[in-house]
Amino acid sequence: MKNNSDNFKPIDFGNKIEKNGRNLFKKMKKKISFQGYNDILKSVNLFIYGILDKDDLLLLIEQILEFEEELKFFKKFSELLIEINNPDQNEYQNKTSIMNIENQESSGKSYKALPYSLTNKKCSARTDLEKSVLNDRWISFPRGSEVNSVGENQRSDESSDESSDDIEDEMHRNDVEIELNNRLFREIWSICKNIDSFNNDQLFEFLERLFSDRFHVLALTNIYNKKIEEVKSLLTEDPKQTLLIIYERLKLVDLEVKKNQAQIFQSRQLK
Repeated sequence: MKNNSDNFKPIDFGNKIEKNGRNLFKKMKKKISFQGYNDILKSVNLFIYGILDKDDLLLLIEQILEFEEELKFFKKFSELLIEINNPDQNEYQNKTSIMNIENQESSGKSYKALPYSLTNKKCSARTDLEKSVLNDRWISFPRGSEVNSVGENQRSDESSDESSDDIEDEMHRNDVEIELNNRLFREIWSICKNIDSFNNDQLFEFLERLFSDRFHVLALTNIYNKKIEEVKSLLTEDPKQTLLIIYERLKLVDLEVKKNQAQIFQSRQLK
């Protein structure tokens, strides 16, 4: 079986932090279970791509490193995150400069000046007029030939980029909500399809398991918002009826989210 660690891309915030991160993951790989190590890699990748924030990441890692001998790794992992959030300023600036020069396309449309420490190659074939007009210090130039159109074009580009980002964010939120709803749907359906065959003790055991899963709690919170505590009380008082109501409500919410996702996708295709 191929280890997911082959695809892992360490967070690039400087040589020192990268080296510390590699060493920590090598030690964890030797000490913890194969499944635990791969779960950590998945969590870190979600953090790298901005899906998880630092607090969520630490919570997931703490749950994976549950044994006493593994807690030292959790402490070191927390310290590494602090280093990542506060990298050495000089080292970080150097990395940023290299990125702007060598990987301009990955930075998107920008009007960033090149570092003054960079020596540009002189072009002897330029006329005096070209020398007075051309600007060697910028990575990219505004589109449009008229001077008066530069500001308008820039604002239009920025507005278009922001609109595209908003659509991507909403589609991502919908994807996450659909996945959470599906997980909860499968869990509740496993009970609801034969709910009359379960006694109260079995139902309470199921509810305890349900609310111990933070993803199921998150899905219920998304559906019922501030009324989540009322839902918990109703589940305690009348678990059978309340589970059936949640099941039907979950189907409606999931349908609404998928319909919204389809509309967003369709409008995006038309643009």
